[in-house]
Amino acid sequence: MTEAVNENVAALFIGSGGPDLGVAAAGYLKELRDHGPNAGTAKDALNVLWSAADIGSLLAKNDWNVMTGGYYMGAMGMASKAASTVADRQGGTPKPIGAVFSDFFPNDPLTIKGEVVPIRSLSQRQELYYTRARAFFFMGGGGLGTLSEITGAMKDDSMRQEIKMGGTNTEKDNLELRPFIVIDPTGKMQELLKYIFGAYVGKEKALKDEIMSGIFKRMYVFGPESFTPAGGQDAYPGLAHLSEASKQSILQILNVTSGKRTEAPPGVTTFYDMLSSAES
Repeated sequence: MTEAVNENVAALFIGSGGPDLGVAAAGYLKELRDHGPNAGTAKDALNVLWSAADIGSLLAKNDWNVMTGGYYMGAMGMASKAASTVADRQGGTPKPIGAVFSDFFPNDPLTIKGEVVPIRSLSQRQELYYTRARAFFFMGGGGLGTLSEITGAMKDDSMRQEIKMGGTNTEKDNLELRPFIVIDPTGKMQELLKYIFGAYVGKEKALKDEIMSGIFKRMYVFGPESFTPAGGQDAYPGLAHLSEASKQSILQILNVTSGKRTEAPPGVTTFYDMLSSAES
């Protein structure tokens, strides 16, 4: 284990692939304008991009560093770009953190403006996430890399909990347990998690396992009901932003982690609640 780092870092696990953000967003908007409610894929893609921007801005405004894979591409890039814009307005801090494959993409013009940490493998990038992050955000739009990062983060936290429960000589180690915040405007992320732990692992086993259920109780789910319709619904139906109430709840969760608050806000659905109430 590694020593604690005295900074607030949130790791965002979110899709990174895709074209230039401006080109992508314009294409999605055109598809939604032309096809309305039938353009479900475009609507979902835009809502993921916008939720990434919402979270990047929210974190930067409240002195949290945003850690991603480090490129201005796809939803991951949207979060980094929003955080960088806010940081510039606030005098340059905090800056986004990028775990960047700089040896392989040394001249990428979209590389994040912030702290760049060179890495050479996905496992090295994940280790950086797990070492430095004090909170994790699970978001939509990802692929194989995102799935690996999500399950890896949960496993890293479970190992910390195992060591706290039965380990020795841990005084110098950072064993802080962290919140997992699911930002899910499409509802797909929570369905994936319910499938993994309800069907694949098994609901009864997952809920009875002390370590797994402990993670679920600090996994907070902000699904479609946590979003509010964006303006222009006549032209662009279905677009939504994270509601102000949800943003405040997220800040309260983060404030517990940073020591500014002693308990998480009431009324926020946890994955434990969700899995407990799900039909077998």
